[in-house]
Amino acid sequence: MRTFDLATLTDRAVAPMDNDGTIVSADGARALVRRDDGLSIVPTEPGGGPPASLNLNAIRIGIEQPAEWREMVDQAWRLDRDLFWNRRMNGVDWHRARLAYTRLARLVGSQEDAIYLIGELQGELANSHMFIAPGADVRAADPHPAALLGVDFGIDGASGRYRMTHVYRGDQTRTRFRAPLGEPALDIRDGDLLLAIDGRQLRAPADPYSLLIDWSGPVILTVARTSDGPGRDIAAEPVASEQQLRQLDWVEANRARVDRLSGGRVGYIFLSDFNDMGSQDFIRQFYPQTDKQGLVIDVRWNGGGFTSQWVLGILRRTVDGGFVNRQGAVTTLPGAVAPRALAIVTNIFSASDGDQFPFFVKQGKLGTVIGERTWGGVRGIKGPWPLIDGTRITIPKDSLFTTGGAWTIENEGTEPDIVVENMPAALAAGVDAQLAAAVAQVLDTIGRNPPAGLHPPAPEPAYPAGGIVPPASFPTPLSTKRGR
Repeated sequence: MRTFDLATLTDRAVAPMDNDGTIVSADGARALVRRDDGLSIVPTEPGGGPPASLNLNAIRIGIEQPAEWREMVDQAWRLDRDLFWNRRMNGVDWHRARLAYTRLARLVGSQEDAIYLIGELQGELANSHMFIAPGADVRAADPHPAALLGVDFGIDGASGRYRMTHVYRGDQTRTRFRAPLGEPALDIRDGDLLLAIDGRQLRAPADPYSLLIDWSGPVILTVARTSDGPGRDIAAEPVASEQQLRQLDWVEANRARVDRLSGGRVGYIFLSDFNDMGSQDFIRQFYPQTDKQGLVIDVRWNGGGFTSQWVLGILRRTVDGGFVNRQGAVTTLPGAVAPRALAIVTNIFSASDGDQFPFFVKQGKLGTVIGERTWGGVRGIKGPWPLIDGTRITIPKDSLFTTGGAWTIENEGTEPDIVVENMPAALAAGVDAQLAAAVAQVLDTIGRNPPAGLHPPAPEPAYPAGGIVPPASFPTPLSTKRGR
């Protein structure tokens, strides 16, 4: 940072050029300079003295919380007024709403109250995608998290030891699915016993996770096949969350179930969202299964996103031709085309782009939608916008309508072609009625409309000895003509 004197036409350095930002005071006499995570005040005029460092750790700011909470409610109201997709605020008298909620804001006694009140204010618009995430006061992290090993535990009644009843294998080729005990070299099997963690013996009723609180880095596990067998030590790297491991295990179990129910004729794809992770999942799952006669695409619990039209574009592809090679292997043109027998599985948590996907599958007659009516929210999303305490809200920026000029899906959802509900007791027993119904529907479609397949023509015969065009077609024999 430099200053320039218009009287003398000279300049001089005030702050290093490699600073991270500067703000000049209103009178121009000083500047606040940020550099290497430190702040200092420097004079901009000659003789103004040396720079003065600021110690923010010594600053204490008092907050009048009732005033802060009232301001949060007012901030949310203003943001909705200025950014909501519909200038008419869905027909709600927004100024009257402000008067009502301002009176209620005076009664707020905690941050939780303020967040609840803002949620009610947002709810006046009866619109999707109006989320609220509490600020730091409420979002306190677990002060003593436990590391996780990616296993389900059971107790061996005879010995009081913990048995690893199910080990989540994950996918060691992807960080997202790395499992602590998934390496084949560890040779951990379902049913093995966990005897000790870092030399500390483990027996019921002690909780295995009590030995992993505040853990970071590798841990030494003592394991054994049987309670009276020899133990051995292995090194494992725990994880902070098992969510991805458990989801992958569920997906692979579903794929195996679909394969078993269909005799290998139907493939299975699960899409967790229509964002980056869902895109990765689609590419990994779709292309290896294009040789199937049918597909089940599972969008239950799909969190939405922006890529459903990309997936639909791939599903709409048709076979334009094919190639056959020397060995007789046939490939389609284009190279990856979905089978015509499709079923989409939905539930009430298929949301946003997860609403749109089955809607357009139905509209385009690409397949059958099976399960439950979807979430019903297609007015999405802008933000998050911060409030004064760090709480964040989102505000819808646009709304979906059809080519016929009608609003669609919002507050209604996409109705399935075939309604199937999964009962909790059945799910707990391992019965997924929605998935079974989807497989049955795809098999029925295959039975009514068997895939024609792609068959190359017979090889062409040898060319005639006289060429493609018979010699008699010429008025004068070629040999005579050459003789002249």
